[in-house]
Amino acid sequence: MPTTSPRPSMSGPPELPGFAAASNWISPLSGCDTAFLNLKIAQGRTDRQGFDHAAFVVGDITVPPFAPGLFDAVVSWFGLGAIPRFRAGLEGVREVLAPGHFFAA
Repeated sequence: MPTTSPRPSMSGPPELPGFAAASNWISPLSGCDTAFLNLKIAQGRTDRQGFDHAAFVVGDITVPPFAPGLFDAVVSWFGLGAIPRFRAGLEGVREVLAPGHFFAA
């Protein structure tokens, strides 16, 4: 059954397309990464899978390029551990996550 959400979810590319396909997610997805190449890889994967409701943004989670409380879910596979300012990264996740919603790393 497709997962629905009134708000988009965010994941670090290039894992986003796999996450979306595995979860059968139908709500908008946003990928954020400091590396433009990772975003291009993720965009290519979503294009190949026919996943047309994903957007990719160059940005730094320590200074999120998104509105506070925008996301119902934030998923990070490897990116969070690579952030030199780990605590600032967690604070950025908390800022963009809607109250009472989900963060997975």
